[in-house]
Amino acid sequence: MERFRITVDRQWSNSKSITGVFSVNGKKIGYTLELPWLNNQGYVSCVPPGTYRATIRYDHSDRWRIQLEGVPGPRKWVQFHIGNFPQDSVGCILVGTRKGDNAVYNSAEALRILKREFYGTENPTSTPNKSIVVEIKGILSSPWGDFQGYVGGQAPA
Repeated sequence: MERFRITVDRQWSNSKSITGVFSVNGKKIGYTLELPWLNNQGYVSCVPPGTYRATIRYDHSDRWRIQLEGVPGPRKWVQFHIGNFPQDSVGCILVGTRKGDNAVYNSAEALRILKREFYGTENPTSTPNKSIVVEIKGILSSPWGDFQGYVGGQAPA
């Protein structure tokens, strides 16, 4: 089974969001926007750094999302999806081709690129036999500041 690896490298933060770069199998695709760290509380916090398995969801209005599996704590339905601003997320990962202060832009295009990378084509006729792995790494910040020197592993309590 082929592995489809998404890496989110969180690099910039402020009191309202964390922005990072995301890549697929080492190829930079775009930017991510997440809520700040709020002790992994459901719907209001980014997820802890780590490596997660993921699946494809087809049941939303946008018809295609990647959902993380096994996020610790009270976390369910953490997904990569379309959105531009922190208020568009309930603890999920928003994607875009450009970034700004507390924003990612061209979100629908970034999700289309991610989908094309997964299927290898613009118009897939079947689902490839791929396992999806998502690695989240980089800085971790809260609305009250960064966890200085934090670069992965176990999230602070």
